Amino acid sequence: DWLQPYTQQTLIPDDGAFVAGPVSVPAQPVQSADALDVEHRVDAVFGSQVRLLGYSLSGSYQPGGDIHLVLFWQALQDVGQDFTVFNHLASADGTLAGQKDNEPVDGFHPTSQWQAGEIIRDQYDIAIAADAPAGRYVIETGLYVADAGTRLSTNGPDGDRVVLGEIDVQAD
Repeated sequence: DWLQPYTQQTLIPDDGAFVAGPVSVPAQPVQSADALDVEHRVDAVFGSQVRLLGYSLSGSYQPGGDIHLVLFWQALQDVGQDFTVFNHLASADGTLAGQKDNEPVDGFHPTSQWQAGEIIRDQYDIAIAADAPAGRYVIETGLYVADAGTRLSTNGPDGDRVVLGEIDVQAD
């Protein structure tokens, strides 16, 4: 929709439709990892193709609240394949209290388009289950092939995922 900037009302052409034409918005590459607002450094490599540089975390850590997670990825080579990112909030016994899976950048920049050296800022909002008991939870992330469900392995101790950190979910 085209909006009138001051009233935010939709502008409708006299004949009911219009074609704006193709629009190209070039990506603005990040010059270096040091220029990012990374709160926690990670440096985990997935399948020798992608490095997780780190993440930032904020939110309302209570049942029914949400977690805002920003992941910072770097392509180590031209990826050429689509992977889905999983983000889990899990209790000590592995019970999920929140989950958000989708292609990076809400599907607008799939991994098949990533080029060697490129740095990607990737945001997620993870809803905490309304019935989640208060307690300590881990946040973990990883990459998988959606059709097959197979995960990329990492160079870290957690095999096919990276445990980013822990949060305390507190009752209202």
